Amino acid sequence: MATALTTPDLLGIICQYQHGVPEDMLPFSALASTYDFPRGAKVVDALFLPWLRIYGFSRLPRLVDAVLGMQDCVLQYAAYFDHIDILQVFQTAAFLPGNLTTLAAGEGHVDVLKYLDKIGYIRTNELSPHHNAQRLSTAAMAAAKHGHLVVLQYLHMMYPMEIWMDNGGPAFSAVAHLEVLQWLMDIWGPTLTATEHDANLEGLLLAAVNQERLATTTWLAEKMQHSRQFSAILRVFASSTPSVPQTHLLVYLEEILDVPMNVLAIVIESNRVDKAALLFEKFKHMNRPEVVREGLALAIAFLHVQFMRWFIDKMDQRDVQVILTDHAISFRYGVEFEASFLEIIQLYEAKGAPLDDAIAHLEEIFGWNSDCRVCHDKILVAWLSDGDAALSGIPSTDLVRLNLLKWLVTHQGGRAIILGRLLPKFAGLANKSSKTCQRLYASWRSLMTSTSTIANNNITIHSVEESMLYQATAAGQEKVVSWLLQDVICGKNKTTIERALEAATSSRQHRLASMLRRALIRCDAE
Repeated sequence: MATALTTPDLLGIICQYQHGVPEDMLPFSALASTYDFPRGAKVVDALFLPWLRIYGFSRLPRLVDAVLGMQDCVLQYAAYFDHIDILQVFQTAAFLPGNLTTLAAGEGHVDVLKYLDKIGYIRTNELSPHHNAQRLSTAAMAAAKHGHLVVLQYLHMMYPMEIWMDNGGPAFSAVAHLEVLQWLMDIWGPTLTATEHDANLEGLLLAAVNQERLATTTWLAEKMQHSRQFSAILRVFASSTPSVPQTHLLVYLEEILDVPMNVLAIVIESNRVDKAALLFEKFKHMNRPEVVREGLALAIAFLHVQFMRWFIDKMDQRDVQVILTDHAISFRYGVEFEASFLEIIQLYEAKGAPLDDAIAHLEEIFGWNSDCRVCHDKILVAWLSDGDAALSGIPSTDLVRLNLLKWLVTHQGGRAIILGRLLPKFAGLANKSSKTCQRLYASWRSLMTSTSTIANNNITIHSVEESMLYQATAAGQEKVVSWLLQDVICGKNKTTIERALEAATSSRQHRLASMLRRALIRCDAE
C-alpha cells in the first residue's frame, strides 16, 4: 500500500492538495535564486534531468507554482537545452524571459528559434507585425561568437538584415570561427560605404590580433594588404597587446612604407620597446636622426625611462643634450609613486640637463614650500630626523617616495637644511604634539652640529628657533610655545619673544600673550 502511494503519478495527485513545497521540488528552491545561464547551465541540467526522467513534464506547472521564480529558470533551461516540449507547456504564459533567443542561438538550436517565432516571441508583442530587433541582434551575436553558421543563415533567410545585424562590425569582433566571419563579411560588406568597410576591417583585425586568432588575422591582413590599408595595419600593430600575431602583421607591409609619427607615439605611450625595435628593424628609414629625436621627445612626454635610454643609445650625445634641455620632465598625478621617475631625473642629471622645473615640482609634491604635506607623513619625517635606520620594513610604495625625497634633499643641501625649513611648520600644526617637535628639534640640532655645509645655506639655529616660536604662537600651540620658552629660547633672545608677543596680541590669544610677557620679565631679570 505504501509503495503504491509513493508512485510519481499518485504522489503528485496527493501533494497537490497539501500546502508548502513538495519534497521532490525542495532542491529547486535554492536553484531558483542562484541559477545563471549560460554559465551555470550544467548545474541546472544536473538537477533537472533526473527529475524530468521521473516525473516528465506533467508536474512542471506545479513546480513553477510551488517555487517562486522557477518559471524563468525552466524556460531558459528549455531554450538552452533544445526542449521545445517544455516551451510548449508554457507557451501561453504572460511573461517570458527576454534572453530565450540568445540562449538558443548560442547553442545552435534553430528549431527553438523557429518555435519562438511561431508563438510570437520574436515580435515586439503578440499583436504586432514588427520584429524585436534587440532579441534578434543579440541572438545573432551569440551565434556568431560560438560559430553557429546555420543559425546565422536561418536569421538571414527569415528576417531583414538591418534588424538582426544592427550592431554590425562590433558584433563580429567576438567571432572566433573564420568561416563564420567570412560568411558575415560576404553578406554584410556590400552594404557598407568604402569608409565604413575600411574602419570595420581595422576593428576586426585589432580584435583578431588581441584574441590571438592567427588564421583570422592572416585573412583580414591579406584583405587589407590587397586594398592597400597599410596605415590601418600599422595602427593595429601599434595598438594590439599580444606579441605573436602582431609580429605576423609586419609581413604585409612594404619596407619603404612611411610610418606616421602617431603610430610611433602609440607604441611609446604603451611602453613597448619590443614593438619599436621591430618597427625600426623593418623600416630602416625610421633610424633617421630627426625620427629618433622626436621619439626621445615623446618618451620624455610619456615618462618612459626605458624608451628614453633606447633612443639615447641611437643618438649623438650632442643631440641628446639639446633634446633633454628643450624638453623638461613632464609631471602627472601620482608620479612620486613611480619608481621610474627617479631614474628619469637621474638620467637628466647624468646628461647635465637642467632640473630646475623638476626640483620645483618635487618641492610642491612633498609640500615644504606650500601646505607641508610631508609633515603628515610619519615615514618621511622619520627618515628626515633619524636617517636610514627608520626605513626597515616599509612598504615598497613608500620606499619609492623616500628614494625620491633622498635625491631632492641631497640637492637642497641635506637633511639638516630641510628639517630646518620644516620645523617652524611642525611647530604651527595643530595636530602635532610638542613631543614630536621636541624629537625633531633634537635630531635637527644634532645634524646641525655635525654638518659642515650649513653656513652656505642661509640657515641658522637662531633663525629656525625664532620662526618656530612665531609659528607656534600664531597657531595657538600653547604646549609648543611653553616648551620653546622653557627649553629652547630660555630668555636668551628678547627680540624673538617680543615678535611672538606681537603675534599673540594681534590674534587675541590672551593666555599665550601672558606666557610671553612672563618670559620677557625673566629676560629683563636676567
